[in-house]
Amino acid sequence: MKEIYIATINEGGGRNQIKTYGEWLLQRPLKEVSPKIIEQCRVILDIMPTNYDRTIHNHFHKNFGINLFLEKYKEFVTKSENTADNTGRFHNFLIDLGIKERYDRKTPEEQAIIKSFISDLANLDKTSISDDVQMIIRDIMFHSDTSLRPYILYDKDLSWEYQDLFPDDRFDLNPFDLEIGNDDEGRIDFARLLAKLQRMKSTFQLFDDSGNLWDRFCENLTIVINDPSNPTGFTNFNDESLLEFLKFISLNKITIFLDEAYNDGVKTYDEEEPKWRTISRYVVNNLSSYANINLVTSLSTTKNLGGTGIRLGSIIATSGKKEVIEYARKQNPPEKCNTNSVFMLVNVIEAAHLAKKIKDSIEARLAKNASIYSFKKKIEESIKEELAKYQENIKAKKAPGKEITRYSPFEGSPLHIYLLEQLLALDKLEVLNLPDDFMYKGKPFFKYYQGQLVKELNGFRLNKIFRDESTKRLKLAKEIATNVIEENNYQEYAKVVDSDGSFLFNLQLNKFPSFQGLEKFTKKLAEQRGIAIIPYKIGFMRFSLGDYLEGSEKSYAEFGNEFKNALEIFFNYWVTYYNKRTSPDYKGKTTEDILSEVFSYAGDKDFVNKVLTDFYLTKNISKKKLNSLKIS
Repeated sequence: MKEIYIATINEGGGRNQIKTYGEWLLQRPLKEVSPKIIEQCRVILDIMPTNYDRTIHNHFHKNFGINLFLEKYKEFVTKSENTADNTGRFHNFLIDLGIKERYDRKTPEEQAIIKSFISDLANLDKTSISDDVQMIIRDIMFHSDTSLRPYILYDKDLSWEYQDLFPDDRFDLNPFDLEIGNDDEGRIDFARLLAKLQRMKSTFQLFDDSGNLWDRFCENLTIVINDPSNPTGFTNFNDESLLEFLKFISLNKITIFLDEAYNDGVKTYDEEEPKWRTISRYVVNNLSSYANINLVTSLSTTKNLGGTGIRLGSIIATSGKKEVIEYARKQNPPEKCNTNSVFMLVNVIEAAHLAKKIKDSIEARLAKNASIYSFKKKIEESIKEELAKYQENIKAKKAPGKEITRYSPFEGSPLHIYLLEQLLALDKLEVLNLPDDFMYKGKPFFKYYQGQLVKELNGFRLNKIFRDESTKRLKLAKEIATNVIEENNYQEYAKVVDSDGSFLFNLQLNKFPSFQGLEKFTKKLAEQRGIAIIPYKIGFMRFSLGDYLEGSEKSYAEFGNEFKNALEIFFNYWVTYYNKRTSPDYKGKTTEDILSEVFSYAGDKDFVNKVLTDFYLTKNISKKKLNSLKIS
């Protein structure tokens, strides 16, 4: 039976999970490639035409390396089909490439290796060849298993923040022209990535048909996928090419590292589709189909359990990467963590699990079998079970080998008190001797009570609260942004990124003069108007939708006005700056000079008046503050 494994990560807001995985990569051993295969590769690479050969004999031919071999060999095969003198044609082929003298100096054994390599080309076409493989093989050949830097493949446009977690003096980032590309919508182009890997595998087999060399490459390669993508919030769950990609990965030894900090924020409410939309959930739900997949996932309690400041996260791995979990546990022993953080987190998770368990059992009861008594009995059973479970676990802690099923005390917890209050209320109701199906607010009381009980139990499920709240805010933000763009004819400047989830909203600028200028603009906007937007190199503008809301309709209306006002201010100054920056009249001016002109004032009074004019929608808002301890 295949299993998944989990380790708690201290200071695990997201980045430390990635850092821990990187540290594991640097110390893990790699299997050695056999000397016979190394020698075979050396012979083949040595016969490849050099740049000098290409220049002298092929007049700066557009192809090089294996593809040049392939093209010339196809010509050789075509010419030799109607002649008995294949040997002469083969020698002409070597002369044409400028490598005949080198070939003649080889031993008979080496010549046999070269002939075998060239003859195998007949089974391939140009689209199945990757010249990058030559460089990879040289890298593998000339580095020992301890000095071969791990290959990290990631989306450099959207995930550039990984660069400091995988420093380039210890890791090869997007090596040998490998890259994760995006389609026109900004989603990962899995079809293109899969085609690239398949070409590479075919080329590796030319050098070593045993698969030993390909396995060495795969074991050293990690593909980092941000899903749900930060900043886009995109998921690729229903992408057919993703499923083909996962199937390919599961049949090879490549590792996928999933950064799923926002995994609980992405869920579809479409009854026709699976509700969970992340890659890790799909793989876990279909583990029998991906039994051999090497998958490591990073999760964050900060994002998914409302645990901001707790700084605990986790790494989850399939059985193929169990050693990552073992390493992570050694690096993050219990005595190193913040005890208070762990206690709070365990309470939150256990309360959420129990609340969901009770909710599911209550919802599962059909109306014809439902009664007030059945609800009361279910609540009583749940309370007794949890109280007994904690007592059993106290004994289990003293008896090595016994499984602990509950860590935090249930008695006196908020959920325990709530359930006791429900029992008290039901006892009071029982005194009235009312029938189970008496009508209350237009429906049978047990049905009304069932709905109220489910609603209040869901209040103990922080991950659900996070998901519902983020989905609600993101939907509202996308609607407001679409209206602002259409009403003000800003379509030529930007469009809304149709994100799937998270508390992050994104605009995509259609055009911008330079990222350096964009960065300076956002800094100036934050300085002058207090609106902080994170720019990305591809023109993404990221807005945070977090912070406390009271939860009333009024509070959401005010949130909508705040967001609309911030967008209007951004567009107003961005359009002004952009038009000046691209105008011939401003060709000789620096970005700083233009921004100083855009945000210019006659004096302090003029500055105050312009700020009040800009914030016309929100200047009179009076918000209810969250009463909590704040440390400056």
